[in-house]
Amino acid sequence: MAHCLLLEMLAKTKQSIPQLLTSLYKKFGKFYYDRIDLKLEDPSLLAQMAELAFWEKNLSLKSLRTLNFDGTKWFFPNHRWLLVRRSKTENLLRIYFEGTDKKFIQAVHSVIRGKTCNNQP
Repeated sequence: MAHCLLLEMLAKTKQSIPQLLTSLYKKFGKFYYDRIDLKLEDPSLLAQMAELAFWEKNLSLKSLRTLNFDGTKWFFPNHRWLLVRRSKTENLLRIYFEGTDKKFIQAVHSVIRGKTCNNQP
């Protein structure tokens, strides 16, 4: 479906992919996304990372709202969000996050690195 949407956008705008991206960035700004998979070796760490208070304290941000569906997703100011969910197929905690600035992505990486010793984010 995504490929079809991209092809339709290219056909309608008569732009190349780099041109289309440039125009989308001008209109909406850039977004940065990442995902980290952590092996679940420490149950207390899993419990901490599944709590909003942990992220609010360590990121120095207040959540605007929470969505609980296949994990817990918190929305922060300036179009930032973070989703924590346990894998259903592996012994992993999956952490997905996105923001309009690289500082948010780096901050999440720093929090995870600071709390985990044996995992490579």
